[in-house]
Amino acid sequence: MAAPRCGDLAAERRVLQQSCGAEVAGWTQDLRQWRYHRALSFEWASSPRLAYYTNLFGVGHTLPVAYQLHRLCMELRRYCYVKLYDTDFERFFTYEGGLSWDLHHHAERARWGGGCAARACGNRSVAQLTLESTQAGRRHFWNRTLLRALADPALAAPRLLVVRVLGHLPSVDRLPRTSRCFNRFVTAPPRWLARVHVPARAVHLRTGFADVIARVSKVVQPDGELSSAWFTAACGRRPFHPNGSAVWLLSDSPGVLRYARSVVPGVSTSAIRASGEPTRSWFTTREMKFAALEDVVVAGMASQLDVAPQLALQEVRTRSACGGERRCLVRRTAPQVSRFQSAITGRSVCISQLKHLVPECQQWPEVFVRDMTSWLNIRGSSTIAPTAHIVVHANRSDPNATESGLGMYVPRRWPQLLAILPRTHPCSRLSSGVECYLSFVAAMK
Repeated sequence: MAAPRCGDLAAERRVLQQSCGAEVAGWTQDLRQWRYHRALSFEWASSPRLAYYTNLFGVGHTLPVAYQLHRLCMELRRYCYVKLYDTDFERFFTYEGGLSWDLHHHAERARWGGGCAARACGNRSVAQLTLESTQAGRRHFWNRTLLRALADPALAAPRLLVVRVLGHLPSVDRLPRTSRCFNRFVTAPPRWLARVHVPARAVHLRTGFADVIARVSKVVQPDGELSSAWFTAACGRRPFHPNGSAVWLLSDSPGVLRYARSVVPGVSTSAIRASGEPTRSWFTTREMKFAALEDVVVAGMASQLDVAPQLALQEVRTRSACGGERRCLVRRTAPQVSRFQSAITGRSVCISQLKHLVPECQQWPEVFVRDMTSWLNIRGSSTIAPTAHIVVHANRSDPNATESGLGMYVPRRWPQLLAILPRTHPCSRLSSGVECYLSFVAAMK
């Protein structure tokens, strides 16, 4: 059987109807029957008391949780509303057919009035339940806390049950996986993406730029020459030949996308934000969150997805493995692949081929080391001036570290990281981790 060919939203919806039409019709009928009669709303929020101040998880972690919450609603035969921290999923996605899963949308909120404590609801229509998810208990929160609480007979009567969870995101890795048909059904994309056309092949190049210190990335200026140096080290000078098959390129780095466009004009890319901010879904503006979700939808309309892996490191604390040192950085056996791919493939009815390799970028894992900026462990100063110069000098209080004019410090891990990087790496000839960090930020911005 030939692989489905999508390429745009209209074709993608035709494939959805062909592959999942009966299931979609059944789910839609159930939702229309339950809407405003039996509903369940999940609202996850941060909790300073539990030392969880904001969501720091990407789409690859949060979207599978949303799928599982929708699945749970279906099992309980209730219409579902879901709000996970400030991800804005509920503002971007709808159910297939247009029904909303945003309880706070004015059209939905107007249909529900009043509220009461879960155990004192009486004849009123809305009940509220508050739970806490701790770091230690997040792995077992689903079965030991959430399902036990929902099994309370007192919670069966209210037409709308609002479950507010404070704290950490639950672990859903051990739960049964939801199907692509179901995931796509609960994440219908907005209409404005109907004008986007996607080649058969999509390529995801994760750099780690989304993890840089915000105060540093705001003042470092983008540098096209450094973008060229980093990209060329990973992919060569003209990796995606204009005479080859068309490619849709997505990345968390505006610098990578900008340089790829300049080298191979025929390459299509996700939108490049003029601000130079990374495309990520946490601790950012709604515009940037929507940009990340657009990448999920658009890449999911391709037939093939190639994902560039990254070299993964770990810290070892045995002197025998560290040449007498108490701790050191070593390579992990297998490279690491971004969880962002699971957000794409988990809901795509078009992708039939997934590869953890980009043949044009053989050195990508060695150049864009996973969590490299975290291993550098550089702290940003709150007094960074927009006109600050990169001046590295000795820090008299600590002879093992150096300080820059940006108020950043190089940890003792820099020599270990430098020893792991290949000689062709853009940081291999730099004198400090600060310079490596700033080079990376300027290249990726």
